[in-house]
Amino acid sequence: MYRSNPPATMPTPSRTVRVFLSSTFRDFAEERDLLVRKVFPELRRKCRERQVELVDVDLRWGITEEEAQQGKVLPICLAEIDRSRPYFIGFLGERYGSIPDVDQYDLSLLMEQPWLDEHRGGKSITELEILHGVLNNPDMAGQAFFYFRDPEYSYSKGGDYLSESPEDQVKLDLLKHRIRESGFPVVENYPDPEVLAKRVMDDLWQLIESAYPENKVPDQLDLMKRRHETYSASRQGLYIGGEEYLATLDQIMGSTMHKPVMVTGDSGGGKSTLLANWARSFSHQNPDAFVLEHYLATGADNAEATTMVTRLLREIARFTGEDLLLEGDPRKALYLLHEWLSKAGAFARQQGGRFILVLDGLDKMTGGGGLDWFPRHLPEGVGLVASCLPGLVYDAIATRMAFEQVIVTPFSRTDCEVFIHRYLEKFRKPLPQELVELTLQHPHCGNPLFLRTLLEEMRIFGVHEQLRQKLEHYLESITIDDLFEKVLERVEADNRPADVKAVLEVLWAAKESFAEDELLDISGVPPAVWAAIHIALDDSLIGDIGRVLFCHDYMRKAVEDRYLATEEDRARIRICMAEFCAHAMQSNRKDISNYIRRHAVEHFLEVEDWDNAAAALSDIEYIEARARAQELSSMLIDYSAALHLLPEGESERQAEDARQAELDRYAREMHDYAATWTRIREGSSEAQPTLPRPVESVRFWSEEEIAAERKRITETPNRLEIVKAFRFFVATNTAPLQQYSTQEGFAANHARNDAPAGPVHDEGKRRLAHLKCIKIIKQFAQDEIYNPLPASQAILEGHTKPARCNFDGEEWQEAIKCSLSICGIIVSGNEDGTLRVWNSSTHQCIKVIVVNDRITAVDISADGRLIVAAGGNNTLSVWDAGSGLCLQTIVGHAACVYSLALSADGR
Repeated sequence: MYRSNPPATMPTPSRTVRVFLSSTFRDFAEERDLLVRKVFPELRRKCRERQVELVDVDLRWGITEEEAQQGKVLPICLAEIDRSRPYFIGFLGERYGSIPDVDQYDLSLLMEQPWLDEHRGGKSITELEILHGVLNNPDMAGQAFFYFRDPEYSYSKGGDYLSESPEDQVKLDLLKHRIRESGFPVVENYPDPEVLAKRVMDDLWQLIESAYPENKVPDQLDLMKRRHETYSASRQGLYIGGEEYLATLDQIMGSTMHKPVMVTGDSGGGKSTLLANWARSFSHQNPDAFVLEHYLATGADNAEATTMVTRLLREIARFTGEDLLLEGDPRKALYLLHEWLSKAGAFARQQGGRFILVLDGLDKMTGGGGLDWFPRHLPEGVGLVASCLPGLVYDAIATRMAFEQVIVTPFSRTDCEVFIHRYLEKFRKPLPQELVELTLQHPHCGNPLFLRTLLEEMRIFGVHEQLRQKLEHYLESITIDDLFEKVLERVEADNRPADVKAVLEVLWAAKESFAEDELLDISGVPPAVWAAIHIALDDSLIGDIGRVLFCHDYMRKAVEDRYLATEEDRARIRICMAEFCAHAMQSNRKDISNYIRRHAVEHFLEVEDWDNAAAALSDIEYIEARARAQELSSMLIDYSAALHLLPEGESERQAEDARQAELDRYAREMHDYAATWTRIREGSSEAQPTLPRPVESVRFWSEEEIAAERKRITETPNRLEIVKAFRFFVATNTAPLQQYSTQEGFAANHARNDAPAGPVHDEGKRRLAHLKCIKIIKQFAQDEIYNPLPASQAILEGHTKPARCNFDGEEWQEAIKCSLSICGIIVSGNEDGTLRVWNSSTHQCIKVIVVNDRITAVDISADGRLIVAAGGNNTLSVWDAGSGLCLQTIVGHAACVYSLALSADGR
């Protein structure tokens, strides 16, 4: 996300609508059932088209009136009303509702909500909700609605639909009178639940439309920005002992010749907190700076290297106003990072500022390979502040980039004492000095996360006489995640353990933040119970846009140790998640939730549900949904994962592994062969070596074999072949599919016209049959056939002089030397004395470099910037692929070089 003063880069507004529903218990079951089954699902569907998450908070669902009268529900209700502001809906009939006894009010609740004291034993839960949510808060005007049922309907039902007593009837009449006098909208005398359902649908949608108009729907980049903002905000606030680190970062980044900064230290030591607080402070002090933050802990997708870099490139493209086109292999994005950082730096300098990149938690990165794509240096105008635990990723970055290291160390004893006193004084709950001393003796006391969690547990513990005993219990924790297991014990003591387990194991299995409505659906936990658990674990969960995830890995580890200790348990919840995704995708793949759209295939592959994985990846509706969300690059990663795992590809993978082993064997033997000849030339008397057996060439198929295989794949393709066909279709059509994703039928038309037959063609026809859009049908020539195994994509022509070689008395034509970079640039060379640079997507020659010597070997760096060529004069030359300039000539070989290779890091 950007942090800067210009309005265009201010934090994005929330896209969550939480609606609190207030009513009496027994007499509104019909209305609540209609709202839950019909109204809110339809509203959620419409909201998701506007990138809004709708959360209906109905705490009457799943609990009885008797449970509510125990006094446990009221604090949850009031807390959820505050979380749901400014949206509130109240329903009233002829029943006043249950009234908690005077002694059922918790003392801590009365301290937090002193206005309740005068109402104890006299007001119903429903009236207290209405007072707290609306009548005591005039700012709720325009956001709250009341619906009064026609008394005749209640009289016709009788029983629980009627007033409990004459006294309660008087209280109800007074409440309705006050609501009418308040000026808030009131719908009087609705005749039945069906009429109410339609009116609530209309009223809420009108409210949502005005708040989130159709012409201001954010794209996926904006929503991702919001996720990082939320995570950053969760790390800001009380920050003791970090002033020195903040000053160090300011000093480094304030200098004109600043180096990249790498923050490291123990897990839980406050690295994320440091980066979040520094980014906020630096942005306020440097209004001309543009700060882009990326927190890898926000989800598995944001930790995947290709997805992370793709987001960075798109943010930079938006920042600079330049167009970014990503097609084909999604890993190409990795090798574009340095180029686009240069664009960001240049643009920032033009604006009189700098571009600052903040990357938190690089140790969590997956899919980064050997990090040969990670920049070696930063372009002018670009700053980098990153954090990473010591380990493989840290070491790989350290070998490529020189950076200033900032080590976050544990709290000192003084820091711990200051933190303890300052944290608890906010709540006026000081810890006795003897217990402070006891706390300071724990080996993890210097870890900010451990200390803060411990103090929060002490703060909410209500029995002062047992404080030492409780503290000693928590201090028995050997590891930090042990402490969080004890936190879970406390939550279980206040709730049903099975409910706590049900919701937390779903969050454990989720790939990113999980929508609350889906969380309740899959776990089966009532809203009131989930609300209590959420409040109890508020410091360990991050919630935004109606979604929730763990704040840190310690809670995830605690959940795993406590509830998912065996592989059978972990497999069970993974299967549950996959089945949930499969059920959601069976009905309508076009309107599935953001989470299911992004991660269904991952869940299918995780449990080896090959059928559902292949079905999703070969479904045009699903491809359209990913295209509208600009997620086809991520979808190509799903295709690659499926092709790597599908059992139909096992023989192919084994053959490839065997061939790679043969290539490795041949390379080793050739190395030994050359080394032996070198020693012989230097005077060694050892026997002449035997030329190694070359790797067998790939067998060429006969025309008959090709025709038979083409016929089989066309008529009865297996899952692997279907996924391959769709991967090729998506990879070669990424740009148009995403550009025209909102035009109904475009993807289906494109698929139908992709080839005269085959899985993609057939799926396009199937999808078009159900659409009423304009159909643009391509007429294929009669002799045009579907070839599922194209041997060649293109012929690149340009070299003018074929090379002739003589080996053991036999003359043969030498092949043109060529090399392909991962970013899609091809370089070729031969005896005509030229190097030619080609674009693999357009098949066009984009540069001709005259070498004036025959080319015997050539290679290109992974980022497509450098070319190394060997010539007939026994030298190597290094060329700039863009300018065509010779950068260096390397001499030293005594004979002609026929093979060369650049290392993965370009050196």
